Amino acid sequence: MIEFLTFCLLIIGVMAPVSGQNNKSADFQSPLHIPLYLSGNFGELRTGHFHSGIDLKTQSQNGKPVFCVADGYVSRIKIESGGYGRSVYVTHPNGYTTVYAHLERFKPELEKYIKHNQYLRKSYEIELFPASGMFRFQAGELLAYSGNTGRSGGPHLHFEVRKTDSQLPVNGLLYHLPVADSIPPVFKALFTYAYTGSGVNWASETRNEVALVRINDSLYRSKEPIVVHADVVAFGVEVYDYLNGSSNRCGVYRLEMLVQDTVVFGFQLDQIPFDQTRFINAHMDYDLKSNEGRSIHRLYRLPNNALQIYIPSGKDGVLHVPVDSIIQIQVRAMDPYGNQSILHFACIRKQPDESLMQAPGEKVSWKQGAVLEKDRLKVTVPPGALYRDVNFILEARYGGEALLQDTFNIHTSGEGLQKAIRLELALGDSIPHLSEKLLFVRINGNGLQAEGGDYLQGKLVASVRNMGKYVVMYDTLPPQVIPVKHSTTRHYLAADSLVFQITDNLSGINQYNAYIDNRWALFAYDAKSDRIEYAIDPEYLDSGKQHELRIEVADSKGNATTYKSTFFY
Repeated sequence: MIEFLTFCLLIIGVMAPVSGQNNKSADFQSPLHIPLYLSGNFGELRTGHFHSGIDLKTQSQNGKPVFCVADGYVSRIKIESGGYGRSVYVTHPNGYTTVYAHLERFKPELEKYIKHNQYLRKSYEIELFPASGMFRFQAGELLAYSGNTGRSGGPHLHFEVRKTDSQLPVNGLLYHLPVADSIPPVFKALFTYAYTGSGVNWASETRNEVALVRINDSLYRSKEPIVVHADVVAFGVEVYDYLNGSSNRCGVYRLEMLVQDTVVFGFQLDQIPFDQTRFINAHMDYDLKSNEGRSIHRLYRLPNNALQIYIPSGKDGVLHVPVDSIIQIQVRAMDPYGNQSILHFACIRKQPDESLMQAPGEKVSWKQGAVLEKDRLKVTVPPGALYRDVNFILEARYGGEALLQDTFNIHTSGEGLQKAIRLELALGDSIPHLSEKLLFVRINGNGLQAEGGDYLQGKLVASVRNMGKYVVMYDTLPPQVIPVKHSTTRHYLAADSLVFQITDNLSGINQYNAYIDNRWALFAYDAKSDRIEYAIDPEYLDSGKQHELRIEVADSKGNATTYKSTFFY
């Protein structure tokens, strides 16, 4: 133990601190005039994408003033029911654009401009690109108010920094924001990935979790030496960063793996193009993320991984360890402020285990793709859809004459996709009168996730981005409109609002429109709560009379409902 501690201390002594806090091209003021605490940071492993900004806490409240971080002009405004909700983009003369998202509302002149265009286009969801001289702001000037709109999980400000010319998201913590961080990253778990044969493929992967021992705040080791029996071995780590004043788990900035003091793999999260972000499915352990919610960084590259975040060491992290050899491995985790932690373990290679056999299924090359068929089901996997070669498992279980009793296993939910695959199911004479209402539905845990589908020449056809267990269902029920805050007898005032919940049982809300006295009315839609809200607006609504209200909602299968009522204002 003493020798191991001495070794780790020597490592710390020779490691130069890694810090991104040296960018001289841009200085930004704080977008909030409260202490900055983070609930999320740049590059966090999210489902299907890396987090492209930093999430700033707003003391669990909406309505905190949001300020422009540097001189600039509003170049884009986007209002959507999901995603970023209400967001504004400010372009600065230093070559950067900053993004402020999940906002509750904007400065009055921006609100007026947005509302005018929403009524003009008769749409709550809208994207605007004002002329560069229309809305100019100085550093520190009030821009908007924080909120919880879009797919936000609670009140906060999502803040991004992008390069203006390419809209490339860059790590916002590299631009001198007043965020305190003196806490080193924390290793939670180590995983081994053993493979038979000469390369990395799903069919022969065997994953094992290794217990860790924490020596102090920044030193870790495996509880026991790791023994492997496979021809090829690789590793992954569950590691998080924490920042001062917050208990939220954030992502690490930089990871390096060294074998016998030589770097064989590493990455650093300075910037991530949007057109590459889905390759996160190859970077992380997709199975553990999608099925258990754990964020595991693979310390090696799958063959179809085009991310440009990796350190050019000339290595891919995949190790070919000779039989009866022992290798010493270190993993270094760093944050942008120079805090770092080290994990050390030894790996011992033993004779191959004959129980590591190829999995069943049809081999599909990630480069070439394939067309697979099982009875009435056809699956087309295009080139580049998979991240590695797999033994593709395709199963169909028929429940009898009724199509709706059939189930289909499209490989496994634990393997990610970069591109959509195409499903085609020959329907024959099954439920011909309901063919336009059919859709593929994925069984996701204990729930159902509609994946869509169209009836084309006797087949149900869909492009899907997830594999796993599928069934076919039909959707004939219209959406529901449920009053949440509405009265036909109350006398409404200018500060009041009407609130309704709009829900659908399966295929999901596709569109909605609301009319007051047969004129289109602006109802804001929050997709995460399934609510629409109309704020009484004297500019667009006459007072002192009874008003006729009509709400029309349709789902993705064309089922529609109309709700009618009245209110007095």
